[in-house]
Amino acid sequence: MLLPGGIQRGELAAFVFYATDCGLWSAGACEVIGELQRAAGAGAYCRAAADSGRDNPPTPLCNCLQSQRQIWLWENVEFAYSHPTPSER
Repeated sequence: MLLPGGIQRGELAAFVFYATDCGLWSAGACEVIGELQRAAGAGAYCRAAADSGRDNPPTPLCNCLQSQRQIWLWENVEFAYSHPTPSER
C-alpha cells in the first residue's frame, strides 16, 4: 500500500523498472570487465611463455614418441549402406 501524498503507482513502476535496468547494466558491465581482465592475463601468460621459450626450446616429455612410427594397413575392408525397401519401412 502506498502512503497518501507520496509516490504514485506509475512513478513506482518506473522507478522499479529503471532500477532493475541499471542493475542489469551494471552486472553486464562487470562481466565485460571480468572478461577483459581474463584476456589481459592470458595475453601476459602467452607473452611470458613466448619469451621464456626463446632460449630453451621445449623438449618432448618422452623420446619414445619421436622414435616410434606406426603404420596402419587396411585390407579387405568394406563399407556399405543399404537403403531399406518399402516393405521394411
